[in-house]
Amino acid sequence: MIKQDRRIEPAERHHMMTNEPVGKLIVSLALPTIFSMLVSSLYSMADTYFVSKIDISATAAVGVAFPLFIIIQAISMMLSMGAGSFSARLLGAGNVDMANRTVSTAFILSVSCGTIIGLFSIIFIEPLMLLLGATPTSLQYAVDYAFWVIIASPFFSASFVLNATIRQEGSAKLASIGMLSGSIINVILDPIFIFILDLGIVGAALATSISQIISFLILFYFVLRKKTVTRIKLSFFTPNKIILKEIFGMGTPAFFQQGLQSLSGILLNNGASFYGGDLALGSMQITHRIIMIIVQVILGFSNGFSPVCGYNYGAGKFERVKESFKFSQKTGIFVTTIIITTGILFAPQIISLFGKDNPDLIDIGSTILRIQFSILPFMVFIIISNSLFQACGKPIKAAIMSLTRQGLFFIPLIIILPRLFGLDGVIIAQPLANFISFLVSVPLTISMLHEINRIQKSGEVPIYPYSYDK
Repeated sequence: MIKQDRRIEPAERHHMMTNEPVGKLIVSLALPTIFSMLVSSLYSMADTYFVSKIDISATAAVGVAFPLFIIIQAISMMLSMGAGSFSARLLGAGNVDMANRTVSTAFILSVSCGTIIGLFSIIFIEPLMLLLGATPTSLQYAVDYAFWVIIASPFFSASFVLNATIRQEGSAKLASIGMLSGSIINVILDPIFIFILDLGIVGAALATSISQIISFLILFYFVLRKKTVTRIKLSFFTPNKIILKEIFGMGTPAFFQQGLQSLSGILLNNGASFYGGDLALGSMQITHRIIMIIVQVILGFSNGFSPVCGYNYGAGKFERVKESFKFSQKTGIFVTTIIITTGILFAPQIISLFGKDNPDLIDIGSTILRIQFSILPFMVFIIISNSLFQACGKPIKAAIMSLTRQGLFFIPLIIILPRLFGLDGVIIAQPLANFISFLVSVPLTISMLHEINRIQKSGEVPIYPYSYDK
């Protein structure tokens, strides 16, 4: 059994990541991630549950504000995914110093970006909420909620970098503790602030902000106490060509994915509110939170696979790269299929947890949930394949996947389909875009596996252990 309670030295970590059986290794890294993500999603659903007790407009307001947080998340994902991918390959190649400089540079950039975006959003908060699809009844709720959550944006952004880089070095347990702690604190504070202190939607926002700050402090504590392989220091801030090229080169696909998701969220909110009002908007918000539970399982396997893939790709152990990819795909599809079958059968009962006294909400929500569930097996292939591209340092393939799913396919569909089919068009736009994206991902993945085979046969070195040159 792989233990992660104590600090593992870089050489020991390298040996573990490049020699342990890949199935055992991926499961050991994926399970803490899946557990923390599932619990976080359940707490997120609890957050939605508490907000739904205010009224349907408050639930809709949280959905309206969500794309704004996706924008902040897009910047954070760009820095964290770029730094995480490069640092894993560097650690696999044995270059700990360059990995430290990469992580430190991404961390400082994330704090700076989170602060700037947060200030801009607070200044223009009401126009932003209107742009994001707020209705007259949900506008004030959206403004109140977004304002207090945005205050924590620097901590939220920095936590993304800390979480991703700690996870990519193979310290899944530490990363999960940070994530899980914030979620637990959030759900404890929600009923206290919303109902006992009678703060309403502001209470929900304060609970979220406080939990994000505490999550950041826990993750940063692990780094300061030297429980991680990589180090973060101000003196390690190294915005040179090599590091910035890798961070932004590999992080840009993640930025596009999250940024386009924000735009998609705006279009989806506007479409739902136009064709179905607060009821449709609230239904979309509730089903989104439920779907995210299953997505967390997929992402958990992806996050278990990614560091194993990156380490071994950097170390030139290509057979382990291919073996880990196949294991993750098979396991992810098998587990997800079992879960979603249950979800499709009991969709009305699941939706009724959030509005048992509203039959229209149950009817619309059940339809949305079943359609979204039906496409999830294809999402396994898309997410694991995209992790393969990112872990191996293939930004073009990763960018294509991000652009097709959220941009090239979804945006035209969400504009055209509602005009033809009304609210039904809004509901089927994202699942249809995901399926088309799956069709695109298949040849890209086959091409990537052929490339790995070619490199393996030729004996090429995919990454060099760069040294820092002032």
